[in-house]
Amino acid sequence: MQQHSGGLLDGCVLALDGVGVPIRCPYKKDVERQKDYRFCKVGFAIIVLAGTDVDSQFICATAQHRGSNNDIKAWEDSDLCHYLEAEKGLPEKYFFVGDEAFTNTIQFLSPWPGCGLDHNRDAFNYWLSHLRQCVEPAFGMLIQ
Repeated sequence: MQQHSGGLLDGCVLALDGVGVPIRCPYKKDVERQKDYRFCKVGFAIIVLAGTDVDSQFICATAQHRGSNNDIKAWEDSDLCHYLEAEKGLPEKYFFVGDEAFTNTIQFLSPWPGCGLDHNRDAFNYWLSHLRQCVEPAFGMLIQ
């Protein structure tokens, strides 16, 4: 991903995001609480959390969460997150990128919130957004 960010964010190995995949309303006999599958945008859904490389190729994915969950909850419950916690993170020079739904850490970068940011924070958000753009087409292809 080094050349994708103009060499400014060298070390990015994964762009992560979640998408709500529409489903029919689950039957009462299949789930404990149907309302947990409600999704604000489409009625009922499951959350697919996936990570891609710079070529929009999926590296990892999980589809274990109901539509009422958010991306950060899906991330915190994922096997990859638990693996990284056990290993005390990625090697120092590597990191993941995500959108504002994720918590910003040393090895998981998300954008600065708000408007009217200073030049440095605005530039950081621009390049971070540029890196994250590879996950959106992957979701488009998945949904199609």
